[in-house]
Amino acid sequence: MVDGQDPKTYIDALSAAGSPNAAVWDIRTQGAPDALGVLSHFKTVVWAVGARAANAPTTLAVRDYLNEGGKLIQSGQAAATNEPLNPNRVNMDDFGQYWLGAGVTSQVSGPDAFTGTGARCRMTPNPASTT
Repeated sequence: MVDGQDPKTYIDALSAAGSPNAAVWDIRTQGAPDALGVLSHFKTVVWAVGARAANAPTTLAVRDYLNEGGKLIQSGQAAATNEPLNPNRVNMDDFGQYWLGAGVTSQVSGPDAFTGTGARCRMTPNPASTT
């Protein structure tokens, strides 16, 4: 799932990592995906949130997907942050803390290299990242 980013970037990266059949759900044009009708068809969802906090309907759909055993990789400047999930604007249901285990979030620059062994470790660094 992407929220305002170029989906081609993610499709190319997943293809290079050995997952050529990735599908993209663009939240800005398609709205929040349904946990059962869309997300449940995937073992793992990559959610690129970008610089904006995730909206409540998308967060709730992803939460439901995770509750049913789904796996999530979330990236972006606003990863693990979300809009309040209720109309009183009080975040009683903190997705970042309770589902992702992130009590505090902070912004850092992107990695300039990856290390490891195996087929999944052959990715090249992001040329736009800074050190």
